[in-house]
Amino acid sequence: MYVAETRIADLSTFEKYKNSGLDPAIAVQTDHERCRQLADDLRAAGFRGVLSPSAALADTTNLTLFGERYERVLQSDPATWRNPDVNSWLPVQQIVEEVPVPPQLCTETVFQGQKHLSYREWATAQGITLGTGPP
Repeated sequence: MYVAETRIADLSTFEKYKNSGLDPAIAVQTDHERCRQLADDLRAAGFRGVLSPSAALADTTNLTLFGERYERVLQSDPATWRNPDVNSWLPVQQIVEEVPVPPQLCTETVFQGQKHLSYREWATAQGITLGTGPP
């Protein structure tokens, strides 16, 4: 996929949330209100999208684009596409491999009631004590 867009907020890691003065738990909470407020704040600041940790899949980054978009299917080899910034390539992982996608992933953006392993690993490395429940 090739995305021609500018002004993407890079909150792709919990550390980037923290360095931006934001609570990293926002990225993985089951209550979406704080995520929606952050998205509203980013749009108001002129951002067109955000990179953030996936709340459903540990060690995965989501690209969320704000507003309407025009999609076009290109038949050419992506390696031949012009990229104005070679540092902006992101690795893409095919989610469906040899194991089926968990059914919940098709209907929910977070796994309600389950702990987010990447967040918990990051928090532990930061010396943050988490309770026994999610995130």
